[in-house]
Amino acid sequence: MAATTDIDLGRVLVRERTLHLVDLENLLGDGPPGDAIAVLDRYLAVAGWRRGDLVYLACNPGLARSFVWELRDLGVECVVHTACGRNGADLALLAHAAPEFVARRAGRLVVGSGDGIFVARAAAVRDLGVDVLVVSRPGSLHGRYRHLGFRVAWLPADVADVADVAVAA
Repeated sequence: MAATTDIDLGRVLVRERTLHLVDLENLLGDGPPGDAIAVLDRYLAVAGWRRGDLVYLACNPGLARSFVWELRDLGVECVVHTACGRNGADLALLAHAAPEFVARRAGRLVVGSGDGIFVARAAAVRDLGVDVLVVSRPGSLHGRYRHLGFRVAWLPADVADVADVAVAA
């Protein structure tokens, strides 16, 4: 396991910062594109987002057009990647989150998706000493997350339910 060091990047210690990988299409599910900002807002609350965290978000270009101009209203700085095709958003996120990069830049990783494509990356990051949390919609969590003992938090259907979300071990 790699040693964790504190690196002061101004106001944020690397070990205290979280890297968020958000597959917005997965979190939105069958919901309308107009719900994207509300879903992202719920995700951020459940994931424990704090100022200074790194947020990488990916989705198809059509969905991005429906919400990207509203991002500033959330007050969250994030990098938005657009991609098309099977697993396009997932692959875009994985391309920007090599395990060594995550371990150098954050003390915690939150995967905002229940897709199984992230399981191996989450395991590799955890093996490097980084805490991992998975935020998923009920019914869309790949079974390997549970099998490998990842902590999971469910994305509530309503923002009023965010306070009631419990993180499972």
